[in-house]
Amino acid sequence: MFKKFSSEEVSAQNQVKASVQRKIRQSIAEEYPGLEPVIDDLLPKKSPLIVAKCQNHLNVVLVNNVPLFFNIRDGPYMPTLRLLHQYPNVMKKLQVDRGAIKYVLAGANIMCPGLTSPGGALDDDVAEETPVAIMAEGKQHALAIGFTKMSAKDIRAINKGIGVDNMHYLNDGLWKFPPPLADDPAMQPRRASPIAVDLECLRNGELVVSSYSPSFSVVLNNYGGFEMGLAMEVEDCDSDGGW
Repeated sequence: MFKKFSSEEVSAQNQVKASVQRKIRQSIAEEYPGLEPVIDDLLPKKSPLIVAKCQNHLNVVLVNNVPLFFNIRDGPYMPTLRLLHQYPNVMKKLQVDRGAIKYVLAGANIMCPGLTSPGGALDDDVAEETPVAIMAEGKQHALAIGFTKMSAKDIRAINKGIGVDNMHYLNDGLWKFPPPLADDPAMQPRRASPIAVDLECLRNGELVVSSYSPSFSVVLNNYGGFEMGLAMEVEDCDSDGGW
């Protein structure tokens, strides 16, 4: 969906009225209860909320020019990967095996066998038409946002065809859409949240994520492609740790 996404695909950007903003906030809070404690930081009531209307009935929700969520037509809102990396436990998760990683990062949909193989993992509570985080064998954080075409139980039972549509993946057009979430000064008030994390820097082939507490840090993964020729590159990371 976002493989070649750019600002040229945005046909209109509208600041929504207060009633629409409340509806969007409510929908997101209901879809992702884990975001409720920080929803006022993510979508401040007094900050303009912009909905960018794009091709193929795609809507992108922006605050302070930062894309945070997207949906298709009136479908469920899905977080951007940059936001999901900050709050990694707000979505249900499915995991692909190691062999599927390069295909997912090329924009391919997720096939059932990639989820049912020994390296894959399914959550049987995931229903059809559910937004999910796509994890990868041996990696700590999501490499894609998916939308299930069948339930996890059906994926396991049928075990053929497309199980999950690949909506948004690392280094696609939405991932690169400026400005990067971690660099935007307008998002700095979220530093007060103890569960928030900040994309820091790609060092030695590993994307390091650290919380705002100096006592916590975690290695995200090495999606940088030094092993598999995948997406992120060192030169995309500036000296301040931004993208």
